[in-house]
Amino acid sequence: MAQTLDAILAEAMAGVALGAGIPLPTGTRIFVDSVTGSDDADKGKSPDDPVATLNFASSLGNANKGDVIFLMPGHAETVATPGAININKAGQAVIGLGSGLDRPRFTFLGVVGADIDISQDGILLANIDFENQEDNATGPIDVNAANCTIFNCRFIDNTTSRTLDWIVFDAAADDLKVIDCEMQGTTTAGNQAWLTAVGAADHLLVRRCRVHGDFAVACIDLHDYACTNICIEGKCKLRNANATSNKCIQGHASMSGDIDDCRCRNATDANTDWIDTPGLAEQRWRNRHPHRHAERLGGKR
Repeated sequence: MAQTLDAILAEAMAGVALGAGIPLPTGTRIFVDSVTGSDDADKGKSPDDPVATLNFASSLGNANKGDVIFLMPGHAETVATPGAININKAGQAVIGLGSGLDRPRFTFLGVVGADIDISQDGILLANIDFENQEDNATGPIDVNAANCTIFNCRFIDNTTSRTLDWIVFDAAADDLKVIDCEMQGTTTAGNQAWLTAVGAADHLLVRRCRVHGDFAVACIDLHDYACTNICIEGKCKLRNANATSNKCIQGHASMSGDIDDCRCRNATDANTDWIDTPGLAEQRWRNRHPHRHAERLGGKR
């Protein structure tokens, strides 16, 4: 990846990176492990004495102090109700430790509105898996604050439990960054979009993300609100298996910003549908379909 976790951390929070990529925070370091931890105010200060849940860990911190919450390898939680997890201290970084099947995982199961609320500015989520097991789930990741970052996270659907909209963000979510993430969808109908605007936010950045699924609207859905100064770039790979929609990016007539060097693929090889209604957004994009490659550079469409 062109941008390392160290670089994201340095940008997203006040801290100095140490050699192993562990940041030196100006606030509190809190460790979370669902296997060995328990939610006690005296715990969480070391990997050997963790708390058990992310919600409790967030409550132990302080706003705007550069807190870092480390989710230990194998940490797992089920999110069963709306707002079950609320990261409500501004400036907190939530970092998953481990790789492969050891990455921390949050499973959404219980009601369609079960979600993680990102309700304060400057929150970072990094190296975490999110899996949906509730069919027709609506917005499991709900961003309602500015300057938040979702980095190197994976979003997982299965053939029986599709997610209508995985990440939703409203007008308060200016400067949202979604970087190096992957959506593992299916070719079975049921999705609306992976990333959806539910308000007109400013300066959305989507970079180097890989998205596939059967989306009735688009991989990225910005059509209801005129988001401004968007940037979708860095070899994003967007694949929509829905033969009726065909859209990879659905924009708004008054949307502005840049769509730069993205690779798009849809079910019917209809290249006029890859990016629909880009509005005022400048485009330099790469399109892909099963039989050939094509590039379009520059200019408004």
